[in-house]
Amino acid sequence: MDLFLWSALTIGFFGSFHCAGMCNPITMALPNPDQPITTLFVSRLLYNIGRVTTYSIFGALVGLLGHSFEH
Repeated sequence: MDLFLWSALTIGFFGSFHCAGMCNPITMALPNPDQPITTLFVSRLLYNIGRVTTYSIFGALVGLLGHSFEH
């Protein structure tokens, strides 16, 4: 039982980094009723540009890694 508890705590601890990295920007991009429409548009635009850029870079790195195994 002791090993199970430590495993659960360790997985929960490292899983929290996923939430901080992925969920936090989503909550920051949510609309605030006090924001002007231009601020809302710019924040959503920047969030999506960052998201697409990050996924593109990760995809390129994984593609290069896969390509290195081919030869």
